[in-house]
Amino acid sequence: MTLPHGGGGVTPGDWWLHQGAVAPVSTMRTARGQDAMSAFYKDVVKASPGYGNAADQLWEGLRRGISLPLAIIEQLFQNAAHDVTQFFENTEDALTATRDFFTGKWTAVDSAAAAAAYANAQRAAAGRAIVDLFDRPAGPPGANWDVHHFGGGGSARVDGSGHLAWSPFGGLYSLDWMRWLPADTITDYQVISTVMSLRPADPFLGAEAFSYLLGRVNPAIDTFVAGQIRCAGAGVVGYVSGTPTVLASNPVTVGNGDSWDFYVGDAITSDPYKFVLVRNGVPVVTANDTSMVTQYGPGYRSVGLGMQAADRTIFTGQTSPGAMVVFSADDQ
Repeated sequence: MTLPHGGGGVTPGDWWLHQGAVAPVSTMRTARGQDAMSAFYKDVVKASPGYGNAADQLWEGLRRGISLPLAIIEQLFQNAAHDVTQFFENTEDALTATRDFFTGKWTAVDSAAAAAAYANAQRAAAGRAIVDLFDRPAGPPGANWDVHHFGGGGSARVDGSGHLAWSPFGGLYSLDWMRWLPADTITDYQVISTVMSLRPADPFLGAEAFSYLLGRVNPAIDTFVAGQIRCAGAGVVGYVSGTPTVLASNPVTVGNGDSWDFYVGDAITSDPYKFVLVRNGVPVVTANDTSMVTQYGPGYRSVGLGMQAADRTIFTGQTSPGAMVVFSADDQ
C-alpha cells in the first residue's frame, strides 16, 4: 500500500521508510487492529506540513485582532462557566467553535436550533412597523440609526453576514446608544424585539458587557427605558437625562439564538409603568416603576438598541456584548 505523492506532506519513499523505522510491518499488523492503525496514521498526517497549512488557512478568518491562544482559552472558559450543554470531544471541535464564536457566527446550537432561531427572527419582523434585518454590507449601522458613542474604542457594526455585532478595539469600557430614525411608535405602549445570535461574553474577572432593547427614547437618547441583557442575567433600567435607575434584575439563563421581547407599558391594563422582558416567549423580568421615574408621552416614542463593551482585569481587549440578527418594534 502506498500514498499518492505529497499526501499529507509524506512522499511514497518516506512512507515506507517510516514503516520500517517504527516497527516491522508484520509486528504492526498483529499488534494493532484497523482502528488503531487508522488513528496512528491520522496523527502522523496531522503532524505533517500539509495539515499545518490547512490549519493556517482555517484560522485566516479569525477577526478582531485576537490571538489564537487567547481565543481558545476564553471560549473554553465560557463553555465551562455558562454552557454546560456544550461539550468538546476533541481539540478540532473546540477550535471550530472558537473560530465561529469570534466571527460572530452561531455557536452552542445545532443546525436545527439555528434554523429555528432564524425562523424566530423572521417572525419577530413579520407585520412590525419598524424592522431592521442588518442585511447589508459590513460597516456602521447605517443612516437609519442615530448613534451616540461614549467611552473608549470599539463600536456596533453590521458584519456583512446579517448580524449587528460589536467590533472591539482597546481594553476600556465603551458604549453605543442607537435610536431608530425613520419612525416612532404611535402610542406609549411599545414592544421591541430581537434575536441574539451570540449572547454577551463572560466578564472574565472584569466588568460585565450588556445588550439593550430601548423603548420610550427621546431625541437626545438620554432618557428612555432599557431591557438589559447580560451574560447570565437580565433587567429593566430607567434612564432620565443619562442617570440610570435599576427597576428590576434577575439571574437568567442566556443562550445563543434566544428571542427577546421588551414590553414597555401594559396596553391591556393601561399601565404605563409596567415593563416586562420576555425570553423565548417566557417572561423573565417584570418591573413596576412605583416611583414613576420613567418618562412617557409624545416626546418619548422612539425605539432603539444599546451595546456596552466592558474592560477586563485579565487579558487585554474588551468583553463584547451580544450580536443580533434582527431588530423590530411596534405599538402593542
